Amino acid sequence: MADGILLHTDENEYISYFLSPYQDYVLAKSGFNAVGENLTGRVFLFQLGGPDSLAILEAASGENLHDIKFIHHRMSSIAGKKVRILRAGMAGSLGYEVHGRMEDALSVYDAIMQAGKSRNMRRLGMPAYNMTHWENGFPNSFLDYLPPWYDDAGFAGMMASMLPGMGDTASRIGGGKANHGYSNTRFTGSAGNDAAKWFKNPVELGWAKMINFNHDFVGKSALEKIVKENKRTMVTLEWNVDDVLEIHRSQLTDGTPYQDISASDDVNYGNSVYHADIVLSGDKDIGISTGRMVSPYYQRMISLCTIDTEFSAIGSEVTVLWGEPGTKQKRVRATVARFPYMDENRNETVDVSTL
Repeated sequence: MADGILLHTDENEYISYFLSPYQDYVLAKSGFNAVGENLTGRVFLFQLGGPDSLAILEAASGENLHDIKFIHHRMSSIAGKKVRILRAGMAGSLGYEVHGRMEDALSVYDAIMQAGKSRNMRRLGMPAYNMTHWENGFPNSFLDYLPPWYDDAGFAGMMASMLPGMGDTASRIGGGKANHGYSNTRFTGSAGNDAAKWFKNPVELGWAKMINFNHDFVGKSALEKIVKENKRTMVTLEWNVDDVLEIHRSQLTDGTPYQDISASDDVNYGNSVYHADIVLSGDKDIGISTGRMVSPYYQRMISLCTIDTEFSAIGSEVTVLWGEPGTKQKRVRATVARFPYMDENRNETVDVSTL
């Protein structure tokens, strides 16, 4: 229903990121012995990724931060402002997050940018934020799968009252069972305008390695059944360069062009437009491709793909069907590649004592 970071900040105190607003709803209706406070707009979060991220933050804080282990955090200060530094990031490589109060954001930001000048730190923006997810094998809700919020009828009402500016979100969540509650959403790509194709279970999203059945939890029997019966998994696809160039070329020649593929990625969720493509072996439908992107680092076009396990071996050759139903479509050759795709030294394995 929601996924995000949960930081244990004090005895009986936690701070979450990206779990709101569903978390607010659950706390309000569940009877849990917990009280929630929405900090949206009152706190900031900056992310730095790359081999120099530790040195930059140490320069900004004037403090040795080598003691912070992967997925651990502690308090520090930057520009005289209290901040919390978490060793985690989006890029897969060594990376950190800096958390603090919104009124301190500009001072902290300026100090970090100043500290990064000598190491050529760059601001990469939103495209890089999305790309690092896909290069690192992290499927995103509303980009690679849809949460089944429509199953909880009371949630839409709370959304409308809590976030008046989220009218479209509330209306599509409360849109009824027609197209699974996403009636105001447009789905593009060869997968067509059917939200059902976007729902995926944890194993299909590549999360099987995080499943542990040695304790009791809500949904355990359902998850055991999924693991036992599941026939799909998550892989990375590398798209054939010649086929992609043919799609580009069609934009500049006579005749009907293929659907444009010139954008660096297919992200358009701000306008409730989601893109997914059918993956084929011959004429057999074997999977769904999402998260198509051009990786500047690897100089490849890749995507994530939930695929039938029999076709999931690295090196398997498949076809991505490019173009919406009823339009001119192109079969793009693709090869199953490593998942996650990012193969540099990863954050969890970086020994900062050597830096």
